[in-house]
Amino acid sequence: MKPANLHIAWAELLIDSLVESGVTDAIVSPGSRNTPLLIAALRNDHLEVRAVIDERSAAFFALGRAKMTGLPPLLICTSGTAGAHYYPALIEASKTHTPLLVLTADRPPELHGNAAPQTADQNHLYGNYVRAFIDIGMPDDHDDALAGLRRRAAQAFAASLGPIPGPVHLNAPFRKPLEPKDRNDADKELATRIRSLRARPLPQPEGDADHAGTSASRAAIANPPPRTLARFIDACSKSRRGVIVCGPRANGPAAMNDRLAIQLFAERAGFPLLAEATSQVRFTGAAEDFRADSFDLFLRSPRFLEGHAPDLIIQFGSTPASKGWEVFLERHTGTRCTGGSAPPVPHWVITPHGWNDAQNSATDFLRAEPGPVAAAAADQLGEKDPAATASWREEFRAADQVTQSVIAAHFEESGELLSEGKLARTLIENLPRKSLLAVGNSLPVRNLDIWAPGERANLTVWSQRGVNGIDGLISGAAGAASAFDGPAVLYLGDVSFLHDLPGLALAGRTGHPFVIVIAQNGGGRIFDLLPLDSDSLPNKKDMDIWTTPHSLGFLHAANLFGHHSFHIKSRQGLRSSLADGLERKGCTVIEATIQRGEGAGEGTGGPAGELRKVRAKLDGTLCIST
Repeated sequence: MKPANLHIAWAELLIDSLVESGVTDAIVSPGSRNTPLLIAALRNDHLEVRAVIDERSAAFFALGRAKMTGLPPLLICTSGTAGAHYYPALIEASKTHTPLLVLTADRPPELHGNAAPQTADQNHLYGNYVRAFIDIGMPDDHDDALAGLRRRAAQAFAASLGPIPGPVHLNAPFRKPLEPKDRNDADKELATRIRSLRARPLPQPEGDADHAGTSASRAAIANPPPRTLARFIDACSKSRRGVIVCGPRANGPAAMNDRLAIQLFAERAGFPLLAEATSQVRFTGAAEDFRADSFDLFLRSPRFLEGHAPDLIIQFGSTPASKGWEVFLERHTGTRCTGGSAPPVPHWVITPHGWNDAQNSATDFLRAEPGPVAAAAADQLGEKDPAATASWREEFRAADQVTQSVIAAHFEESGELLSEGKLARTLIENLPRKSLLAVGNSLPVRNLDIWAPGERANLTVWSQRGVNGIDGLISGAAGAASAFDGPAVLYLGDVSFLHDLPGLALAGRTGHPFVIVIAQNGGGRIFDLLPLDSDSLPNKKDMDIWTTPHSLGFLHAANLFGHHSFHIKSRQGLRSSLADGLERKGCTVIEATIQRGEGAGEGTGGPAGELRKVRAKLDGTLCIST
């Protein structure tokens, strides 16, 4: 006699083993073929289950949580196209080394290849973007099969955490009937054998045995290779014109500790620290002599670049997005500097994973977490003569102060109506201390880099900078906010908002105030920055293909999901609506209309026009000599 509920027992053993490995969250979407998995998840008292209708939103929500916690949530969906909706979030997870576990239900083998409904080939569905693909196989009550299922659950959890963290895909086929049936004697005998199997310790990878449910498998890369570290410290000790840049960094548990180590290293090395908005190093709420936050602007100035050639470049984290930094690298590194006649400037990239060198200018990689490297170097550099680099760093600091003065004067002259820059800066100035700022891609993240100094706010910053997509930003930010103990604000563009309207269903489920600030500028204004003149197109309206102008208002969308909403146009309007939203539990949507002025592109209006005006004033003011 076969167990009547083998499929349920099989699913329960899988889910229970994943939970025993360390999974605490399941984000599930409705379906029929995944019924055994959903029942198993709901029966586990140690698993928090969240239901999300849309699989794409579910995946980005899980991604947002994972970026905050460093642990893999479990995604569960039905068969067919459902799993395909996970794909964009899995690409982002892969590129940012974020752990995720994807569990797709599937049809049995006899329903493949014969036009059975809701059936697709789900084997290796996500290609090379997953760290492992594990075929669970059909439910089987043989003792070896049960032990193998338990082992594969442990393998999946471990593979998501390392050696290179990322998503893992498990595929689980089930044959009808999918719902529980009346138990028979074979069910009882199977339950006894499974209890005996679960009494044995679950296999754990080396180094994780005492840390189930943590990201301990990353510890192997926390300690930098001694010989490479020694070379790095030697280069720092000899440098007189070193520059430190901090690129995008996930805001996992180690990020804030790494911030302190990097700051101490910059102080003792005597090097200027250039930190992007998403690096976790910029928004400290304090002004530091070693940090120059407006580098994206002053590094574009030919007057500054002429006299500031570095002798060492140190990059912590992923590749910076800053245009100013790109200009700086092009001038001072590799074959692009003086036609290749000079040796390349030593360029160290310090990050645990990935080949973070978009300009192909790196000379050395140090595979380790930034914090331990910075701490070790700071300790060794304690005896370095600070006078050797004082004037070099002071020139960067002076350039930063001049740039900030020009920006402040520009904002005062241009009045109360919101521009791209005034929205970013006013937002930062009015966020609560130690709140979460989620930032969208395209213009918003660049606006923070250009216009928002780190001394104005002490923040944790969440982003999706792996592949820089605009999809899933509301869902991802809601996931991050659900894992954060405090208020959260998402700052994104209008096209990004339209791209993830289903995410509004999740925005009110974070447990804390969650404010969405939309830069309403009538379309994809990032493309105003393209070196593409509408006069070069067959029809001037053809530029609309890039900028996608629209006349939509977003308050109706907020109301559809029961969220509070505001439409504002001024700095004061932003201050008051933001204060209201941050005191209100649930989600508040603020539609902030941007004053565009006349024209676009390199004219007087739009983001390019604002940037052009400030750069013109800066070039006439900035005069820093070596």
